Amino acid sequence: MVQSIQMKRHGLLFFLCCILLLSYNLGAESGAQLWRFITGGRIRAYPAIARDGTAYILSDDRFLYAISAGGEQKWRFFLEDRLDDCFTVGQDHTLYIGYKTGTLVALHVLGKQIWAFPTKQTIMYSPVQRSDGTLFIITQEGTLYAISHTGRLRWTYKLEGAPSAAPVIDSDGSIYVPLSEGALLCLHPWGEKKWSLPLAGAPSSPAIGLDGTVYVGTDRGTFYAIAPFPKIRWTQVCAAALLSPVIARDNTIYVSSANGIVYAFFPDGKIQWTVPLEGRISGSCAVGDSGTIFAGTQKSLVYAINPFGQILWELPVKGEITTLVLSPKKTLFVGSSDWTLYAFNAEKPASSAWPLFQHDFRHSGRSTRPVSIKSVDEIYFDNPDYIYLRAMLLSYEEEFMKRALEDLEGRVARNEIKESRPYIMFLLEKIAGFGVTNQD
Repeated sequence: MVQSIQMKRHGLLFFLCCILLLSYNLGAESGAQLWRFITGGRIRAYPAIARDGTAYILSDDRFLYAISAGGEQKWRFFLEDRLDDCFTVGQDHTLYIGYKTGTLVALHVLGKQIWAFPTKQTIMYSPVQRSDGTLFIITQEGTLYAISHTGRLRWTYKLEGAPSAAPVIDSDGSIYVPLSEGALLCLHPWGEKKWSLPLAGAPSSPAIGLDGTVYVGTDRGTFYAIAPFPKIRWTQVCAAALLSPVIARDNTIYVSSANGIVYAFFPDGKIQWTVPLEGRISGSCAVGDSGTIFAGTQKSLVYAINPFGQILWELPVKGEITTLVLSPKKTLFVGSSDWTLYAFNAEKPASSAWPLFQHDFRHSGRSTRPVSIKSVDEIYFDNPDYIYLRAMLLSYEEEFMKRALEDLEGRVARNEIKESRPYIMFLLEKIAGFGVTNQD
């Protein structure tokens, strides 16, 4: 009997040792290079990743590459013009590319062009996409375009200056646009100005927290936490220009600076820690599901930092690191000036409010935080057109909704309603959850 108990204890001890050894080995493999893919030019843009692990990369050789999760080329598409980071992957895997010559192009997942929308202006930064499929692009001349996923213009908005970074979208449809003159502009979902807040310097592309707080840094080193009222909740002054922030599952905010420092902020604005890296940091950090922070520098080093500010490992590559992103297949993709895309074993992005540059591995630029429909009622409770529309839609009958839409279109045409068509369409979609067939 005693011998049997001892054997069971030894067996349990052996099992626990195996678990610990396995955990150690898994941890040791983090950072191992899986493969690399060489293009014909420098990689400047953040790789965008599809759900199946396919990586899409832009190269200075004027090709857009689709690379399988195993590192093999699936196809490549020749670009009509050079572009830096003007592309994103849609929810249906459609690729949207913004040429500097002013054309937004939609590509099929197999690399075939679907449609093209000309703006006749210079498109800057990546397109971002709202949950209803609407794409937003911004031009050097200061125009924000709202374009349907079928390539039709919905509306435009003339900015109060040139943009300084890509816009982002909150779950309630609000659009935040960074301006180079030193301001953050907030627009209603239908393209009407909500507010503008002056900042100390040109802002980077923001991140949005679970409570709607907007986190943004400027080229003068000031970091802001802004409530969507708007109200500045807190600021921190850093030593150099700040890049776009990311947010971990515990709501810690991480932001890297151009002089090679990674900052960790508590949600109340206190600095948790800082970690200096070797070389300038050229792109935003990425935060993984375990809380590990990944960053790359122009000294050709990739870093993994734990949530306590300790460097877990650093790996050399041949060229300057330009961008990095985590994929859902637990792979860290690193773009480099040596024309190469590197794939390292890592972890999937954190299940947090904003774990990556432009929110996710597709670069949608859209928050997915939960927002109650009640907040929409609170915003428009005193608007007579909203009350009229809501009353008509209470039945939720499709035929009645279509008649309501026709009635509203007639009122807009006769100038009997002051709000624009995009406003009406937004309310129809938001209140009724009803996809109107002729919304384009």
